[in-house]
Amino acid sequence: MYDWSNPRTVVPLVVGILGLIGFGCHIKFSTKYSTCDPLLRPSLFTSLTSLSAYFATVIHGILVWCLLYYVPLYHEVRGSSPIDAGVAVLPFTGTVAPAAVVVGLLIAKTGAYRPFIWLGWALVPLGMGLMMLLEKDTETWKWVLIYLTGGLGLGILYSAQAFAAQAGASNADLPFAASFYAFCRSLGQGIGVAVGGVTFQNEFQKQIEKSEQFAPKAAEWAKDASALVQIIKKAPDSMDLMKETIVDGYIKGLRTVWLVLTLLACVALVVSVLCVKAKSLDRKFETEHELDQGTQEGEKDKSGPESDV
Repeated sequence: MYDWSNPRTVVPLVVGILGLIGFGCHIKFSTKYSTCDPLLRPSLFTSLTSLSAYFATVIHGILVWCLLYYVPLYHEVRGSSPIDAGVAVLPFTGTVAPAAVVVGLLIAKTGAYRPFIWLGWALVPLGMGLMMLLEKDTETWKWVLIYLTGGLGLGILYSAQAFAAQAGASNADLPFAASFYAFCRSLGQGIGVAVGGVTFQNEFQKQIEKSEQFAPKAAEWAKDASALVQIIKKAPDSMDLMKETIVDGYIKGLRTVWLVLTLLACVALVVSVLCVKAKSLDRKFETEHELDQGTQEGEKDKSGPESDV
C-alpha cells in the first residue's frame, strides 16, 4: 500500500524492532534485578537443537498458512467455485493430521525424532518445488500428487519438531519450551500470508506491466488482485484478452510464491540437518508440587476408620 520510505511503513518497522530489542533486554536482566520470572527464560535459547526447531517452526507456519491462502486462489483462477477450491486443499489438510498422529506414535515408541524431521523437510521442498510446474490447465491427478507430497511432509513436521523443541530443554523449562514452540508457529502463520501477499502482488504487477494495453492498470489491479478473480469469472467473452492477461499474471505471480516457499523450506532443511542433535526423550519426572514426608504421614493418619465414616 505504501512505499518503503513512507512513514507509515518505516515507523511501525522501527518501533517493532526497538520493541524486540527491549523485550530481549527484559528477558536477560529481569531475573537479575527482579524476583519475578521472565515471560521467556534465557535458558530456552542455550540449546542449538531447540533454537533450530524454533526457527524451522516459524518457517513451517509460514508455509502452512501461505498454502492455505493461495492454493484456493490458484484453483479459483482456473475457474473453480469457492467450494471446489476449498475441496482442492484436502490433499494438504487431509494428510496433515494422520501423518502427525502416526509420526508422534513412532517417535514416542523409538525415541528418535531426527529422521522424521529430515524426512519432513525433504518432502516439503520437493512438494513446493513441484508446485512451480502448475499451469492453468494442469490435470487433476498431477496437482493432487504434488499436494500430497507437500502435505505429508508438513504433517510429519507437526509432531517431529515439537519433540525437538522440547528435547533440548531442561525439565524446568519444558512448559516454557512448549509455549514458545506454539508461539513460533503462530508467528510464522502471521508472517506467511504477508510474505505471500507481497511476493504475489509484486510479481503480478510486473507481469501486467509487460502488457502495453493494460500496463496503466497494473498498480491498481495488484492492490486488490484477489478480488479480480470474481471479476474475470463474470467478464463477457469480448474481454478475453484482459482475462488472459490477468490469468497469466496470476499463474506467474503464484509461481513466484511457490519459489519463495521452496527456498524457505530448503533453508529449514539445511538448518535442521546441521543443527538438530539427537537427545534422549527419557527423563525423570520432576515437580515443584510435592508433599513432604510429614504431610504424607499426617494424611495417612486421617484416613483411619473415623475419617472413612
